[in-house]
Amino acid sequence: MEGTAAWWKHDAFRISLSLALAFAYLWLSGPAPPLQDDSIQDFSLARQCAEGGACYAHGTSIEGLSQGRLLLVLIAASLRVGVSVHAQHLLLMALTAVAVVVLAELARSLAGMWAGLVTGALAVWALPAAADHPLLWNPTLASLPLALVTVSCVQLARTEQLRWAFGVVVGIVAAYHGHVVNLVTWPVAATLAGMTTNRRAAQAIVVLGPAAGLLAFDTAVFVSNCATILGSPIGWMFPLAIPAGLVVGMRLRHRLVAQPESRRPRLVLAGLAGAPALALGLGSVVADMPIEGRYFAAALPALAVLGGLTLEWAPARARPIISALAVLVVVSRLDLGVDLDRMWTLADVERLDRDLREHRGLPLAQLGTSIRAPDGQNLVNMARVLGPEAPSRAGDGTTTRILPLPPAACAELGDDWRCVALGWRSSAAWSINRAPWIDPARFEACASSFEQRESCVVVEVDDPRFDRPMGYPRVVEDEQLTGAGPVETWAQRLSVTAGDGGYRWVILARGWSLRDAQGVEAELGEPLFGRTTVRISAERGARGVVTIEQFADGGVVAPATPSIVAELGPADEQLVAAAREAGSSDLWGR
Repeated sequence: MEGTAAWWKHDAFRISLSLALAFAYLWLSGPAPPLQDDSIQDFSLARQCAEGGACYAHGTSIEGLSQGRLLLVLIAASLRVGVSVHAQHLLLMALTAVAVVVLAELARSLAGMWAGLVTGALAVWALPAAADHPLLWNPTLASLPLALVTVSCVQLARTEQLRWAFGVVVGIVAAYHGHVVNLVTWPVAATLAGMTTNRRAAQAIVVLGPAAGLLAFDTAVFVSNCATILGSPIGWMFPLAIPAGLVVGMRLRHRLVAQPESRRPRLVLAGLAGAPALALGLGSVVADMPIEGRYFAAALPALAVLGGLTLEWAPARARPIISALAVLVVVSRLDLGVDLDRMWTLADVERLDRDLREHRGLPLAQLGTSIRAPDGQNLVNMARVLGPEAPSRAGDGTTTRILPLPPAACAELGDDWRCVALGWRSSAAWSINRAPWIDPARFEACASSFEQRESCVVVEVDDPRFDRPMGYPRVVEDEQLTGAGPVETWAQRLSVTAGDGGYRWVILARGWSLRDAQGVEAELGEPLFGRTTVRISAERGARGVVTIEQFADGGVVAPATPSIVAELGPADEQLVAAAREAGSSDLWGR
């Protein structure tokens, strides 16, 4: 008994240490969730659900398919009981850390300590990468369920215990709520159940259990997704693949049984790694399904374990060295230096909002379209989701500029700029532009198609036609401009009034470029902050129009806000010099 207790303590210490190290790695690689359109919309939907409204599902990049609502319901429930978004982010990081340790322990049980260490190193890098960590959105939810599917399938092959069949079911259902493409694990698991166990109860649980779990929660969304899948060119193959996979697995069982017992888990892992990737590739070729890296998340847990098991081929003396190198490579992926090449984060929103309330007298949410910042509307929209304030436009003809700068450069700016510390060796400077040349209240949005000439509509900041629900950016839709086919090019005609004369640097949003100018001189200048810059020159009081454009690239909407990041004048030369000294490519990369 004492020996057993000692081993339990040893295992508990090892697992606890592994969890702590995995969580620390995840936290250092992204302590705060960044702002991104999809994640902001998730929070918007969750807040609506928390306040008693409808709990809508979020769409996917695959037309007709929606995400499962488990994450939105969990976020909504957390908001109801007062759990902060930061706490929710930490919880999801902890669940990912559990997934890493579960996979490492599986590899350790199959091939020893060094295999477990390499698997843990691979998993702590690959699983978050597949979910675009540190984003807080649906794919983040899938890491632990997919790891559970992997471990349960292997353990079912080793023990044939029913609890592992239930583990497969729970993993498939939860992974579906991470992303609908993770349903690809269902027919794979059914095939493996037929190969690895003779227990009819276990086979029935794996084949029928996910359907019961998916229908029991989020029925309407699951049924709608099934209808979309069945309507695709090869979608009808999916429901047939589940029972067919079981039959094929049963027919192949004798081949698996003929293999050495130590080799069977490796064959199961190979199936879990290869079959999902093959199915997604087939869907891309035959059904023209869009493919993104995170769609292959279902294969990564098995690949991580197989990567650790390759240590069996190395000489015993080389295994510690190889393991240490694997850990060092993964740790080297952490960048603990000055990282201004990042998106805004939730923590940035809170710090900027606090400073603007105190020194600007206006919360971030109420800057509306008068904000001038990289991805400025994301800052405003997230502030609206988190705060009680209704959106409001300044209406006084001013704009508020918010620009990231290294702390040392930020501290040297003049009195017109305020510095806000944003966390780990990063900061932002903000100031009020009281006399912008670019009209902040209105502009013309234009679109041209292959079949028809350019058509335009006047966009004003208080025009409700372009407003969207909380958390969604203001947009101009193609239907509001042209009905003659898909848009080829979007354009914005920006009104310019040179009150004091001279020049201005206008930094454009990503993807936009200068087309032409009337009434003022405009030319491309040296890029600032890693973005296209236009130098506008004019005499005092001159009026004109600067037109910028963007290729639609299949898009059906364009921003209903001026697509400019900042407007800088002679008084801002110190800021421009600081940005150039820091290096343009280091500031706003994504």
